[in-house]
Amino acid sequence: MIRGDAYEALLTDLRAIISTGRGRAAAAVNAELVMTYWKIGERIVREEQGGAARAGYGEQLLVRLGRILSGEYGRGFTKTSLQNMRRFYLAYPISSAVRRILTWSSYRVLMRLPSERRVFYEQLAATGRWSSRELERQINSMLYERTGLSGRPEELASSLPQPSRRPRTMTPSAIRIYSTSWDSPARSPSATWKRGS
Repeated sequence: MIRGDAYEALLTDLRAIISTGRGRAAAAVNAELVMTYWKIGERIVREEQGGAARAGYGEQLLVRLGRILSGEYGRGFTKTSLQNMRRFYLAYPISSAVRRILTWSSYRVLMRLPSERRVFYEQLAATGRWSSRELERQINSMLYERTGLSGRPEELASSLPQPSRRPRTMTPSAIRIYSTSWDSPARSPSATWKRGS
């Protein structure tokens, strides 16, 4: 039986392994989720461009798709969510420009910004590993404007929040999307992608 310091060392090591594993799993799920939403946005835009001659085609398409997909996969695929995915693709039409370190929540915040401001905040959020709340806080504090007005931007930069050291955690919605949503063989990722859906 292990006791004393040896037991505490084992417990500390196991906690570190679990935390590291959870952080890596969360990062992998987030990266896949962000790229899945980008691909959905791309596919919707391609379809809309093919049918652009018909008035209201895009809006009706999203209503119909949202009704079916949200019924099959949950509320993350409503008409509004699909509109956000379409907006995401239009804001980032080149997939390699998507920073997989940023969360979907961060991208939803960034998409509301004009291009120049979006690039500024995106860079800082990725470098600083900001949460979407911190990103929103920095936007609301008008950091972009303060940086431009500052005669010493390096001093302003040193006052910004430092990169987060804590591991990411998987949100319940991310876990649901990548586990319970594909609980039957017909709904598994490989079956869905093989069908071309």
